[in-house]
Parts: sequence; structure tokens; C-alpha cells
Amino acid sequence: MSKLKLMAALAAATAALGMAAAPAAAEQVNINTTGFSPTIGTAGNSVAFSGTSNGITVNALASAWTATPTDTGGYTFAPSYMSRGALGLGVTSPDDSITNDGSRFHLIDNKDGFDFVLFQFDQNVTITSAILNQSSLLNGNIDNESSVGIGLSKLPWNTRLDLSNASLFDSLSIDFFDVARFFTSDPTVRPDVPFNLGGQSGNIWMIGANLHNDDTVTFGNGTSPSYDAFNIQRLTVNTAGAVPEPASWAMMLTGFGLIGWGMRHKGVARRPAIG
Repeated sequence: MSKLKLMAALAAATAALGMAAAPAAAEQVNINTTGFSPTIGTAGNSVAFSGTSNGITVNALASAWTATPTDTGGYTFAPSYMSRGALGLGVTSPDDSITNDGSRFHLIDNKDGFDFVLFQFDQNVTITSAILNQSSLLNGNIDNESSVGIGLSKLPWNTRLDLSNASLFDSLSIDFFDVARFFTSDPTVRPDVPFNLGGQSGNIWMIGANLHNDDTVTFGNGTSPSYDAFNIQRLTVNTAGAVPEPASWAMMLTGFGLIGWGMRHKGVARRPAIG
């Protein structure tokens, strides 16, 4: 095929693809996670949430988990109780209930373990920000520094995943990233914390207390740890563009060959941080 004919074929394929299967634009959707429930309950509960914008609905199932460090440098996950209040979602681990540490009820914190909320979405999304209402724990600093995990699952979104199953957890290929603390100068304005994670997307998201907390607070001549503590009040997500129909993929592959195939299968690098 001559160079001119090849260029014409590529142009035709591109134009046809654009007309036949232009992907839908991403939609920004807010998901409110406030509610009312007891601060103490049975571990392993889950709650479904949804948000709609311009006719696009995003559903998510949320559950609470607490990660405990292991001697080998990893973590194990155990189910916790997820509560809901005016400030959003909180986590009460079984240890919190046993020790009757009332200051930790309904808070996502990293004292004696790392509390997380697992969100299972019905589609791939990018969380662009979350309202993390900061608090303090045991006279420590007010802090909402967090760790955010992103992964993928082929399992139904509305069936609670068991993160205590090591093989299942590994199959999610979750990458964790630290998100810096973010406060507002106006106490009447909720802290909408930006997740500057490069637009990464997945249908599995975990938001929890920071895994690398080393903050301290000074009392007189001594220091003690200062823990992160917050509630999740709202998520702001961007939906992924619609995937073109198979016939359109075939048209693109005809014009672009394996380049189109490679672009279609390009994904975020997997680097599991917990196991």
C-alpha cells in the first residue's frame, strides 16, 4: 500500500470511529454518605450509597475494615463496624468496643490499627475529592491525613468483599497512596480534600487513616503520638468514558493495527503495598 493510501485509510478509520462510537464524556457525581446509626454495632455491616448527575447514577457499597501490621511488614484486615452520622462514615473496630475507648467511636483513626472504609463501585470511577471531617484523638492534633487505595474487581459490586481473605485481597491489586491533610480556614465550611492521584480509576477504593503516620504532640517535656481521625461525609467522583462497541473496536484495529490494541489494554501499573 502506498503512503498516501495508508494515510487515507487511517484518516477514514479515525473519522468512522469518531462518528460511530465517540465515548460519552465523564460525568462528575457527588455521593453523600451521611446518615444515622448507633456508634457501636456488629462488625461486618455494609451500606449502599448512590449519587446521580445529569442522568448518570453511580452506586457504591461501603464497609468498614481495620488493618493490623504483621511481623513480616505487611498487614492483615479484619471487619469492623461502620457507623453513619451527620459528619459522615466512621469505623469502630472490635478492639475499640472491647476497650470502651469512647473517644474513638465513630472515627476513622490509626491508633492500634488502621481504620478504612472500602467502597465497591458499580463502574470504574476516579475519586477527585472527599469531605474528610477532621477530629482529634486522645488530646492529639486535629488531623485528616489519609491513605487511599485503588484497585479492580470482577466480582459484583453489591456483594461485600472479604478483605480478610488474603488471596481475594491480592486479586484486587490495590495500590495505596498518601493524601495530605487539608483544612479550611472557615470552620463552617467542610474540608473537601483533593485527591491528586493523576486521574487513576478503579471500581475498588479504600479511604482510611494514614498508614505512615509519624506525627507527635508535645506536653511539657514529653511527646506522644498524634493520630489521624476523621469521618467521610461525601465523595466526588468522575465516571469513566463509555467503552466503544466491539464493532467500533474492530474498525479502529483495522486502521491502527496493534497500536489500538495496546491503547485499549493500557492500565495503571500495579504495585501492591499491602498483603
